Amino acid sequence: MPLQIRRGTDAERIAMTQKLTPGELLWVTDAKKLYVGDGTTASSILPPVTGFNAEDAQDAAGLMLQAGPHTGITFTYDDFAGTLSAAVSLSDYNGTIKASSFNGSVVANDSTLIINGETGTVLAERVSGTFTGSVVGNVTGNLTGNVVGNLTGNTSGYHSGDVKGSVFADDSTLIIDGVADRINIGTISSTTGTMNLGTADTPVQISVQSNTTDMFNFIGVITGALGGTSTVGLNVSRGTLGNPVNTQPDDIFGGFTLRGYYGGTYLTAGSLVSGWDADANLSTANPRSSLLLITGNNGDGFNIASFDGKGVLSAPVIKAQPYISTLTVTAVNSGTKLLTTSSTAALTVGDAITFTSVIGNIVADRTYYIASIPGGGTTFTISENDGGVAFNPGTATGSMTARFPNSPSKGWIIFDALTNQFKGWNGSSWALLG
Repeated sequence: MPLQIRRGTDAERIAMTQKLTPGELLWVTDAKKLYVGDGTTASSILPPVTGFNAEDAQDAAGLMLQAGPHTGITFTYDDFAGTLSAAVSLSDYNGTIKASSFNGSVVANDSTLIINGETGTVLAERVSGTFTGSVVGNVTGNLTGNVVGNLTGNTSGYHSGDVKGSVFADDSTLIIDGVADRINIGTISSTTGTMNLGTADTPVQISVQSNTTDMFNFIGVITGALGGTSTVGLNVSRGTLGNPVNTQPDDIFGGFTLRGYYGGTYLTAGSLVSGWDADANLSTANPRSSLLLITGNNGDGFNIASFDGKGVLSAPVIKAQPYISTLTVTAVNSGTKLLTTSSTAALTVGDAITFTSVIGNIVADRTYYIASIPGGGTTFTISENDGGVAFNPGTATGSMTARFPNSPSKGWIIFDALTNQFKGWNGSSWALLG
């Protein structure tokens, strides 16, 4: 008669609450495994003594790897799917990883996606270290470090550090020449109202170059009030730019100098300078000052005209501009032939004149020149050319009257070229001086 022992399915074994007595056998019919009781271990967790198959080996290995312990790697065993996955952590890794290729994404410790392996993009908020290669796309954030290469595109933000190279406009016009160290810009403008060049620690020298005859214009607006106009200012101090010290009486502040190139250098032609007078009281609102006009004298020093704080104008020689008399032509020979130019124009020897029509040997609309004005200024002779043989068709009668300034102010002084006299305006008439 065959020997029979306790038997049942594996599910029934796991569900048993009764422990097998020591030496008691249990056969699991569906798993084909034999269990031997020890009197203390529940039948649900008893290890089998027979029937160890591939599934058991897989479970044992998977559970062992999952239980660990491990460093830098974590295993997850899925008994139902029969898979074992691993996650590698390089947070504490120190060394070199070599691979022919790397496929996948890179995620930060807080699960933030850094490198998207599917789209091939870098989503990191910050990249530290040395980056070699090309960056294609938009960069939002700060770039700290050196950039060697070309930057194509627009930038919005501040550049802290050295920028080497040239700068071009939208139309490819060279604005900043990094090779010649030069700014090639047609117009420099400022929207802040103030444009500063240089600093207190690093002063600059400004050189404006032009090869045209156009003027350098300073454009301003006049408000109509005293002092209500734009000015070009030069602020001067003693000491340093960063630590200015008070100026002193008799200090010259500088000015405007014109020079001409000759013989490999620039020679000074003239200067307009200003500074405090020697007796200037600098504690007042408007200390005494002088304005100096300086010109050259062919190697014999300089000529200096000074207008000082006491209102005194002085110069080596002061010459009043003569006021030329007006010649009014009434007749030439026996006919009346007026000049085509205005009869009130100032005429002197050498002036060019024409006549309106032919009379005698005079040809209409031909240019003649005044050769002399004899007879106390009441007649004149003409020549056919300036510097040639005088052509004298006769004399022209007329009158000469002195031409004085319009609307003079009291104290004006002129030289009357008709009488060769100095005259001054006393408020009602021109009075003879001296």
